[in-house]
Order: sequence, then C-alpha cells, then structure tokens
Amino acid sequence: MGGPRKNDNSDIAESVKAVCEKILSADEFLDKLVNAIVRKLENTWKQEKQECQAKVDLLHSELCEAKNKIVDLEQQHRLPFLRFYGLPLSEDDSSDLQEAVKVCKKIHSLVVELDIDYVYRGRKSKKGEQPLIVKFARSKIRNAIFYNKSKLKGSLIVVKEDLVPAKYKLLLEAENEFGRGRAWTNDLITNGWNVEARNTARMR
Repeated sequence: MGGPRKNDNSDIAESVKAVCEKILSADEFLDKLVNAIVRKLENTWKQEKQECQAKVDLLHSELCEAKNKIVDLEQQHRLPFLRFYGLPLSEDDSSDLQEAVKVCKKIHSLVVELDIDYVYRGRKSKKGEQPLIVKFARSKIRNAIFYNKSKLKGSLIVVKEDLVPAKYKLLLEAENEFGRGRAWTNDLITNGWNVEARNTARMR
C-alpha cells in the first residue's frame, strides 16, 4: 500500500488557466462579452433616465401648481379693486377720489366716500389709457358697482375687474376666440374677501 496522496492542484490550475486564456482570446467570445456589457449599461442608463425624467416631471408639476397658487393668491388680494377706464386725469389723488365717488354714485346711489379705501392711477396702456384703480372698503358695494356697471352704457367710462397678468391673458384669449364683449371675468365674492376667487372667461 502506498502512502497518502499528495494534495497538489497545480496541474488542474494550469489547465483551467490555459482554457480561460484560450476562451478569452477568441474574438467571438469577446464580442459576446462586450455586447452583454453594453446591453447591461444601456438598460441601466435607460432606467436611470426614466427615473430622472419622472422626477423632473413631478418637480415641473409641483412648480406649476405652486405658480397657480401664487396667481390665485395675488388675484384674491385684488378682489376689492375695480378699474375705471375713461376718467380724465386729475392733478391730485383727492380729485381722483371725488371723481370715483361721483361715477360710483351713478351706478349705486348709496355710495359715499367712506366706501372707498383709496384710489390710484394704473400704468398707461399701449393705447394711452391710464385706468383709475379703486379699492372698495366693502365687498357689498364693490359687487354692486361691478354687477350694475351697465348703467354707464352710453358713456365713455368702462368698469373692469383688476386682474393679474395671467388672468388678463386668459381674458384676451377668450375675447379673441369669442369676440370682444362676449367674454368676461367673474370673481365670486361672498362673505368678505377671504373666499377663494373663481376667475373664468365664459361665453355669454
């Protein structure tokens, strides 16, 4: 009987090494390996791109929502205001206030000076119009003036709501589609100024 067999794997290791070198040196194997790596990287990049795009879309949606909220808050702040076009320019604010009271009385006879907080002139438009912007102390008076503005029909005076640029742009788009005078805005005001403003352009 012979002695214990020597545990020497050097021959096996050399054989495995030779086989691997032969396989790795084969062009067909290398091509398959390269293609597999490329496909793996492409799939990884594609997935990462989709994930990044989803994050961008979500952030864009949140940004648009935040912008809309800002616009709505700004428009809500403007609810007590009305714009009067066609009133002649005066030399001082007190004359503008008196003129505003005078015009409002034609629409609603119970209007007094205390119903108006203050007045100021808006920016001059491209047509050269510079509206008188009036802030009312009470929503009831403001609504009465706005919803009965047709009493000024036949005069050169026009009453409009004080709109933020985004809302005004929507109104212009509606007027272009339906015709001027067939589209208007309507801010729903009840129980004071804290109710959410609904500003829509609609067809009569």
